[in-house]
Amino acid sequence: MIIVFIIYLIFLIWLFEFIDIYGNHSLDRNLNQNITVIIDQINNLNDLFLTMDSIKLQNYNLNNVNLIILDTSTEDVQSLINNYKHIFFGIHTTKVSDINRMDVLHRIESLCSNYILLIESGVSIPKSFISTITKYLDESSLSTIFLPLFYRYKDQYHIFYQLYHCFIESIRCSLINKNFSVSNKNVALKKEAFLDFINGKHENLGSQYLVTPDLCLYKNRDSHLDINSKINIIHIIYSVINFLFIFALLQFLALPNKYFLFIIIIKILPELCFIYTFYNRLQIKFPKFDYAIFSMIGPFYSIIELIYNQILVKNNQS
Repeated sequence: MIIVFIIYLIFLIWLFEFIDIYGNHSLDRNLNQNITVIIDQINNLNDLFLTMDSIKLQNYNLNNVNLIILDTSTEDVQSLINNYKHIFFGIHTTKVSDINRMDVLHRIESLCSNYILLIESGVSIPKSFISTITKYLDESSLSTIFLPLFYRYKDQYHIFYQLYHCFIESIRCSLINKNFSVSNKNVALKKEAFLDFINGKHENLGSQYLVTPDLCLYKNRDSHLDINSKINIIHIIYSVINFLFIFALLQFLALPNKYFLFIIIIKILPELCFIYTFYNRLQIKFPKFDYAIFSMIGPFYSIIELIYNQILVKNNQS
């Protein structure tokens, strides 16, 4: 069993890849670049309005902001967003489903500006977000920038969900920066890269995942993390590791010895580096005491969460 955890440790050390292309350099804001914001996954109108309100509050010339809403809801979104039409340069709404999604994305490409922001409904963004992202795209050689997502929970009890998500998000960050294709949402890109991106030709993109406060997306949650039906390899591997960790932890509690203590340490320390770095890059206070508890019960937490979400998926499909 120790071989598995040594391989896990080596893998995380190799994987660790957080990038800041500008370091401490202060970017001058450009408020005159045209940008198209595509809001996807409209399942809840309150979430949609939350996202649109955060865009409305940007320190940016909103006459240069064009909105495209990919409506997956059963509501008449077009009539409900009339109050926003005078705020932005334009708002286009189109119904989309799993069947016609690719056709819709190809069709709206002609409506897009030189810079495109593709985000999920329900996220909120900092006031300087658009001015910062346009500047990054304008001055860097990158055609695609993946954006960090940070979950905020109303109940302090759900801090464990937040820690778990930050670990998964930091793994996603490192995989993208190692040129693995693992994401198709929450991204800013140049128009020239849009078709390659939606067609899954990520190898043609100059892309990075940047963890910085000005580019962070925030999402308010009340309870569980979202693990959808298309569960990816990250969650599967992490669940196997957690099963083995739980066994080692129980063995150590029953009969303490250096062998199982070593396994516990090489599991916890690299994960701490990933999670702490993610918090630190976003300039969010790291919850030390909560992490100390999470490091022990987090594996139970993540496995229960995984099973719970898969039961929900199967119930929804039946």
